[in-house]
Amino acid sequence: MILVEDVSNLLANNMFEKGRGEKEVFDDIINLAEKCKAVVAVTISGLKNGGYDEETAMYIKSLNKINQRLYDKALTVIKMTNGIPVCEKGENYDIY
Repeated sequence: MILVEDVSNLLANNMFEKGRGEKEVFDDIINLAEKCKAVVAVTISGLKNGGYDEETAMYIKSLNKINQRLYDKALTVIKMTNGIPVCEKGENYDIY
């Protein structure tokens, strides 16, 4: 199992330091997933795209796209809501 901690930092580092976008970051995560049994990707979601400068708005848009693509591809999605894990997709694993 591999832990990607975290997708938002991975994207920021790639966008702002290497000039890479969401497609490359998503492809990197999928390529990693193909080489192991499981990938746990930690990310932030629900960011709104209003009131930011152009660069930050592009980052938020890109992160939201990656999150949606990872959600679509994932077998299981667990979202933390107020510190409580909620299974949104797939099997409800006992994570305690």
